Amino acid sequence: MSVNQRPWPATRELARRIAGVDSITMGSAALARAREAVVDTLGVTLAGMPDESSRLALRFACEEGGNPSATVVGEGGRTSASWAAFINGVAGHALDFDDVDWVMSGHPSVTLTPALIALAEERHLSGAKVLGSYAVGFEILHVLGRALIPQHYRRGFHATSTLGSVGVAAACAHLMGLDEVRTRHALAIAASEAAGLVCNFGTMTKP
Repeated sequence: MSVNQRPWPATRELARRIAGVDSITMGSAALARAREAVVDTLGVTLAGMPDESSRLALRFACEEGGNPSATVVGEGGRTSASWAAFINGVAGHALDFDDVDWVMSGHPSVTLTPALIALAEERHLSGAKVLGSYAVGFEILHVLGRALIPQHYRRGFHATSTLGSVGVAAACAHLMGLDEVRTRHALAIAASEAAGLVCNFGTMTKP
């Protein structure tokens, strides 16, 4: 079996740009917008936590266990960073009140915010770093949206899940300070694992 180990030019270029971003040099307007989006997402997460889909996600995570390193929003409890991101992500999208971006034809903040906050809490990273990495992830979502939308959406793919997976990988890679090679790997893995179908709208599969 032959294995292609050469990165695609687009993946390589995205990874180079992500790894090269310094949050300190970001404009105040971008960071203020990121803060606004994160706060809004936390609000809709609180509102969505009583939803049945959120309760099922919480119960499943409790059954699985994990190192209590990140907070479940509004519950006062903690679980692993990955499970906290999952539960908070489900709750944040449960009511469909989370923000929408028409360039990517999806919901950017509910993908980025839960993962970044859980990862930052686990690794004791600052809120300022979260905001900078949010901005990076949001920009990657825009790059992907401009390249793939509307055809991607019209073919039945749920961009919040598909493009969102890559955007989250970009944001978390930046938050962790990964170099270009490891960022490239993160993007490639996320793209390979991405999934989501528009035909599931209206069901608990969507959150």
